[in-house]
Amino acid sequence: MATAPLTLVVMARWPAPGRCKSRLARQTGRWSAAQVQRRLTQHSLQVGGSWSQRHGHSLEVAVDGLGPRGLRRWQQELRPLAPGARLSAQGGGSLGCRMQRQLQRAFQGGAERVLVIGTDLPGLETQDLEAAAEALLSAPLVIGPACDGGYWLMGLNRAGFQRAGAHLMSGIPWGTSQVLQSSLAAAAQRALPVQLLREQNDLDEGQDLENWWRCQLPPP
Repeated sequence: MATAPLTLVVMARWPAPGRCKSRLARQTGRWSAAQVQRRLTQHSLQVGGSWSQRHGHSLEVAVDGLGPRGLRRWQQELRPLAPGARLSAQGGGSLGCRMQRQLQRAFQGGAERVLVIGTDLPGLETQDLEAAAEALLSAPLVIGPACDGGYWLMGLNRAGFQRAGAHLMSGIPWGTSQVLQSSLAAAAQRALPVQLLREQNDLDEGQDLENWWRCQLPPP
């Protein structure tokens, strides 16, 4: 039996010194922080790209910090990691506005399920994406909690997006420890059931980097 078409959106930032990982850069320096960002982005695209290709899903990479020419150059560079990926600009506004824009674009393009992830997850595995995609066949909203009070994944099916999509992105205190709780409260206000995935740790601080050195990925 065919499953509902799915789009995986990776929210990425151009890994240039001084333009990414500002909290980490204060501890490691801008160049080192940019190298960490590059490695994490590669990992996310390798995991997301292989999983998307295996299942025939669409892969969109929404980039912050690059113009049209830069996007074309980076797409060529990333092609070996994620051959089917399409790169586009995130556009302006808050993180909520940019995520909403990507969700809207994916559903207008024919997707029935959309997963949105970032590039700060050294522990991301294909099983995580599989669990989220499976959950959206029955639940309208799926969220992957992060240890810092945010989330590392949000997924919606078409019914969930039509019912509460914009409200899940509005009024959220992005960049704080209240992101997850505020998002769950917004879903509750719309009586939207939520399925939670396993908790993971974003790599944002120096201590997170030390933990990364102990995981399976080699240090940058």
